[in-house]
Amino acid sequence: MGGALRRSIGASRRGRRLGFGALAVLTATVLAGCLPPTPPPPPAPKLAVTPGSADLYSDFTQNDDDLQVVTVTNQGGSTTGPLSVEPSPGKTYGTWDVTHDGCTNVRLDPGTSCTFEVDFSADVWFGFDDSRFYTIGDHGTSLNQQVTFSGHGHPSVLWFYGAGGAVQDVPVIERSAAAGGPTSLYLTLYNPAPLGANPITPTNVSIDPLPGNVGTFSLGTEHCSNVVVTGGNQCTIEVRYDNATGAGEAGVILSVDWADGATALPVIGEGTP
Repeated sequence: MGGALRRSIGASRRGRRLGFGALAVLTATVLAGCLPPTPPPPPAPKLAVTPGSADLYSDFTQNDDDLQVVTVTNQGGSTTGPLSVEPSPGKTYGTWDVTHDGCTNVRLDPGTSCTFEVDFSADVWFGFDDSRFYTIGDHGTSLNQQVTFSGHGHPSVLWFYGAGGAVQDVPVIERSAAAGGPTSLYLTLYNPAPLGANPITPTNVSIDPLPGNVGTFSLGTEHCSNVVVTGGNQCTIEVRYDNATGAGEAGVILSVDWADGATALPVIGEGTP
């Protein structure tokens, strides 16, 4: 009799415990349904860089350089960390600089942009090709984007008066393309006489295109006509080539006259398809 009573009481207690547990689960479920859902995290920032690549040109003897503006835009849904603009290592025959930098240490909100400029200048007189890329990012995170530049140093041809117009090679005007417009080559007419002696005075500079040419030659900046060039000094002539199709090559004869004679120099123009 006593054992049966104890079993009955234990079953009743277990029932109460189970009932309370079910009530707790039901209460938690109801409360969870009343709470607002947890919002998803905002989209991560995402950088876009324009242009993605560019060609820059420079002529050492003319002390000119070329620059390109780069725009960085946050196309993502949240603000970036402080940005950095890091150049690739190494140096060849040109100097690369970041100027007017409006991006370094800047935080970009969604939909906003910043800009910086890349400047390229040739450090030598002969022609060369160089390249440099810049990494723009959030200090090493997955935001990193790159922009690649190709730097081209225009060769300056040294043309010796008194040696039959001798030069080492036939000068070539390179990379004239329809999109890029005409490109130039500067020729330096040098008087090798002793310093200050035997002056020459070119009286006329002209170009005569060869038959069958693709593209058009013209004289650009010219500082030789009627200029007295004494020994050890020089004057410069710019020859321009514009290839409307962006392909093929052409030739021209550059002539320089002076009081006691004349000399001629062939020049080749090459297009870039």
